[in-house]
Order: sequence, then C-alpha cells, then structure tokens
Amino acid sequence: MAEGKKYTLKETNPPMEAREAAPIYTTGNPEFQHSGLWDTTSHNLALQARSGVTMAKVHHIREALGFSPEELASLLHVSLRTLQRRQVSDVMSVPVSERILQLEKLLQQGEYIFEEPDAFQGWLREPVLALGGDTPYSLLDTQFGIRLVSQVLGRLAFGVYA
Repeated sequence: MAEGKKYTLKETNPPMEAREAAPIYTTGNPEFQHSGLWDTTSHNLALQARSGVTMAKVHHIREALGFSPEELASLLHVSLRTLQRRQVSDVMSVPVSERILQLEKLLQQGEYIFEEPDAFQGWLREPVLALGGDTPYSLLDTQFGIRLVSQVLGRLAFGVYA
C-alpha cells in the first residue's frame, strides 16, 4: 500500500487568502450582445441604476420597444413634460433608471425569443392567456408586472404553455 502524505498541525490550517480566481458563471446566449446586460449581475445593475441612465438610453429603449413618448412616460411614472425637457446627456433619477434597466433586460429577452423586433413589439400589445388575458404592455408599469412578463417570456422560450 502506498504511503500518503503526512500533515502536521501547522499544515492543516489553510491560508485565509484566495490562491486562484473564482469561476465566473454566466447565463444566457453568449451570441446575444445587445448592450451587455444579458450576463450582468444584479449588483452591476444596481450600481448602474444608482449612477443613473442617460436620456439617450431612455430614447433608445423607447424606440426599440415601439412605445410613444406618452406611453413611456406613463410606464416610468413621470410626466411627458419631464421627458421632453431632458437633454440627451441628462441623467435620470434612480427609480427611472432602474425601470429603464428592467425594460432593457425585458427587451433583450424578447428580442432573443422572438428574433424579430416587430414580432416582440406586436406580442407586447396582444392579450396573453397566461397573463389573465391582459396585454404584456399593460403590466410594464410595475416591477412585479415586468417580472411576470419576463417569466412568461421564459416559459415561451422553453415551449411551455403561455
């Protein structure tokens, strides 16, 4: 029988420092790189929301989702005038930034599943049985609604009844 290594009491206490990098686990499709948010952690999203998103991103998300300025203002719980007077480089408040980042993640998920932006925009406007006959758009004014729509999209991606 081969003899194993003998350890002394000193060697049994491992060092209190990392000797190698921790593995990185990602989810989602690596080919899908809309804005890098697909693989971003909640921590990074929280930091982005705190820093605020620019009006340029707000305009981009509005156009990509096919929303009118009035519709987006309603979803963000701000007045249309607030959106109109902001400059492209202006930074939005934390609650508005958080909602925009959530909508952006939903947009990425929808574009990945539907592959065509127009198809996803159309789906947002159609009643969905899994949502009690409501349209996905009608639920996007709350965090819970966005999460629910995201869950339905996830079910669609795996062919589950939605």
